[in-house]
This record gives sequence, C-alpha cells and structure tokens, in this order.
Amino acid sequence: MRVLLTGASGYLGQHLLHSLIVYPIHTLDGTETATIVDNGDGTDEATTTQPMHVTALIGRAANLDAFRGVVDELLSAAAQPKCPQVIVQSLDITDAAAIDDWKKPGTMTAGSEMETETEQPARFEVCIHAAAMSSPRACQSNPEQAAAINVPTYFLDTLMKDGTHIIALSTDQVFDGKPMKPLTSSSSSSEGNFYKDPNHSVSASSASSTASQMTLNDPKPINLYGQLKRRMEKHLMWRYEQPSSHVPGVTILRSSIILGPAAPILPAIAHATFLQFIASRFGQPTTYFTNEHRNVISIVDVVAILRRLATMVGGRSRGSNSANDGNSNGSGNENGNGNGNENNGEKAIGIYHMGGPVRINRRDLAKLVYEYHAQAHNATPEDCNIKPGDHQFIQEALQESETSPLDISMDSTPLAKLVSMRHLETIIPAMNGDGGKGVDVRVQDLTYLRKLVAHTFPVNA
Repeated sequence: MRVLLTGASGYLGQHLLHSLIVYPIHTLDGTETATIVDNGDGTDEATTTQPMHVTALIGRAANLDAFRGVVDELLSAAAQPKCPQVIVQSLDITDAAAIDDWKKPGTMTAGSEMETETEQPARFEVCIHAAAMSSPRACQSNPEQAAAINVPTYFLDTLMKDGTHIIALSTDQVFDGKPMKPLTSSSSSSEGNFYKDPNHSVSASSASSTASQMTLNDPKPINLYGQLKRRMEKHLMWRYEQPSSHVPGVTILRSSIILGPAAPILPAIAHATFLQFIASRFGQPTTYFTNEHRNVISIVDVVAILRRLATMVGGRSRGSNSANDGNSNGSGNENGNGNGNENNGEKAIGIYHMGGPVRINRRDLAKLVYEYHAQAHNATPEDCNIKPGDHQFIQEALQESETSPLDISMDSTPLAKLVSMRHLETIIPAMNGDGGKGVDVRVQDLTYLRKLVAHTFPVNA
C-alpha cells in the first residue's frame, strides 16, 4: 500500500511517521496490537503481506536534510519485518507548478533507492493530509497564506484524479461554540454542546426534531481558521460526490486539541502542545480559561485512528460506489455511509468527529498537570520541580475573544466504534425523564485525561 503523508514535519506528522516505522499500534487504554482492524476481505493489518510505501512531505526545504537523516536512523534501528519504505521530500502544496513537477516520472521517488528509475510509481492509495496552518491567530494575521495552505484544492484535486482516498484533518473550530439552548436556573454551561457529526442517526421517534437537530449541529465557524477548514471539507465532499469522480473515498476528521509528548523526530521544528505550556509555567502565576471547553485527545490515539483508517480504506476502488450511477454517495448529506451494508472502507467515508471521551476546560486541565507533577515529586523528588499546593499559581479567567469558540465539545462515538476504540466513546451527562440533569458517575471519571498527562510526562524518562 502506498501512503502519502503531508505535514510530516509537524506535530501530528512526526508522531504518525515515527509510529509507522516502529510499527506497533498503541492506544491510551493500554492496547498494543496490530490485529484489530478487519480490512473487509478476511485480512487484517497484521496478516496483510503487502509492504507499505510511505512518501512523507514536509513544507520547508531547509529542514529536509536533517529530517531525512533522523528518519534514516530510525529505519536502520527499527529492523522489523514490516518496516515501510519511507521517502522524505519537500513540496510546497500551494504551488501548482511545483506540484506538476513533482508528479513527473521519477520525481516522486527522489531521495530513495529508486531515484534513478524513470517510471512513475503507482498512484497513492491513501493520502493522510495533515499539513495546515493550524494557529487561528496566525491565520487571522496572514489570511492569504492561510487560505492557500488550508484549502490546497489543486493539490488535493491532483491526488483525487489519480484515485487516491483522502483522509483529511479538519478541526472542531468549524463550530461557533455558542450554547445550543438558553441557560436557565435549572441548567448550566456544564451540560456541554457535544456536537454530533453527520454519522449520527436519528430514530423514527425523534424524526420530527431532525431538522432542528441538524441545524444545531451545522458548522458555523467564527474565525478564519475554522472557515477555511470548512471550505476544505466542502470541496472534498463535493469532489467525491461528482458522478464522474474517480475518488474511491474521502474521510474528514474534525479533530479536537491533540495533546501528548514532544514530536519524536525533530522536536524543534514542531509546535509544543498545551500540556508543555502548562509545565513551562510552573511556579509562575498564569491565567487559564474556565469557559473554553474541548474534548482533548491523546496523540497516541490519533495515530492509532489514522493507521486503522488507512488500513480500512487502502486499496478500495470506486467501482461499487453509487456516485458512479449519478446518485452522489447515496446519503443525501455529508456522511457517505450508504445503506449500512458496506465493508469497513465504505463506512469510513464522510465526516467524523475525533476527540477524547471527556469534556474539560483549560483551568481544570492545568490542575490535572499540577496534580500529576505533585505526585511525581513526592515519589521521585529529583525528577520533578513542582510541589503539592503549587496550584495556587493557576489563576482563573474568562475567554472573551469574539473569534474563539467557547464550548466546542464533540460527540466522537461514531468514530470510536468504527475503529474499535471504545475507550474514546464520548461521556455525556445523563438526563432524567423530566429534563433535569441525571447522575452519570462516568462524567467525573478523569482516567483518560490522567493517563494522557502521565504519558506526556513519564517519570524517569
């Protein structure tokens, strides 16, 4: 299977590429396996003998030699039978001429042992599109550059014309984060929005509320980053739904904030996460928002999701899709899930939400980091510089920016079920029959987040 990875030098890209080289799939619930995913043809990732070829694209040519050098060292050290062939290249995905040159015979293999070959290799079966200008502030400051990077239509169209399945990273910031219902004396902001993706079905008993429910979950981005990602979503789904399209499928993942350890290949060229920011502020008074809520997710689980999706969709053809008959994807909306008789690859088509199971604000996340480090300090004083009680440096504040969505908590249960990662099923507060808030003990279960923090800051690492 030939896989193209864009944004390989970014935070997510580095973790994914590193995982592909060392091979085992890890998840935050303790699973280490490569046998979970059924390809739909009686095989799974562990038994598939087809070798994987990965072309990793980075945007800055200045980093190419250093990045390629570390990747080569990892490949040499891995020494495992399923280690993929990895080609690292630099490409500006906003430059049409550069893309055309890259597509010429021989160019796509530059930097590999096949560099002298004249024949262009087979098409990419899967593209994991992680390249982005992901800082909302940077997007607001550089709107033209942000549009070119975050909506690279020529690049994506070029791949889709060759029959490549696109797995594209989008964002939870396609939503406005405003309360879905007015707050009353019997309700509070703690209930959460928990936006649904198009893959949530509506039962017959609630069919009358379908229109209003879909309206509540409609994307309404309030900043440029969210607007551009929504444009990318629309373009990809529109291209896929064309009757004459050769695209075998499109999978869009609206990701929440991804957290975890530093990037594993060249940490200096990838951004740090919010957890590293918290740790960098130990002992210094720092404000953390109490009204910004997210379903943060571990980088470990994001990598596992992407690998499982790539295995599901790799090698699919467009032949059986109803779009070839002029009927779009058979769904009438943005979830390409058809009639429910599909194999796993067909089920993966459409828009999915990708977040962790627990909704949390920034202040409470900071408290978890302080709590973990305080415990680590007690156990191993030489490895930690934070002491119990130092959470006094956590100061509360309200996010008041008009371009920062407040509660963009999402329900990611459909994706969790699709990739067989049940620990990611979203925990939503229970409601009593009379509309009052019920008691769901899982709501206060912060096990996932504590594991995330511990994985980010391992003791004696």
